[in-house]
Amino acid sequence: MPEIPEGSEYLVAFLHSAGTATATGFGLVGLSWQEIDAWARCTDNIGIATPRDLKIIHLLSRAYANEYQRASKKNVRPPYEPKIELVEETREVVAKKADDIFASLLAFQSRK
Repeated sequence: MPEIPEGSEYLVAFLHSAGTATATGFGLVGLSWQEIDAWARCTDNIGIATPRDLKIIHLLSRAYANEYQRASKKNVRPPYEPKIELVEETREVVAKKADDIFASLLAFQSRK
């Protein structure tokens, strides 16, 4: 997960409380302003969340939905990669991925 600036964790909690995104007939989309307003009113956050907070929640929701749509396609790299600094660690990661692929193939063949 990306680093969250210290002191802004509550915005991610607000986003999850509001629902992160909305499913539509066209896929996942960011929360609308009406949905964010309804969430703030129904949870009594209208006085706690500032207009800036609500804008950030709106932007986070849109970013979440966009990344979800992007990541739903085949052969898409994750938005972040673990940092591998040693060659031995790289070899271990590649070997683990190869083992996982072969295990998946074996499991698939045994189901037939």
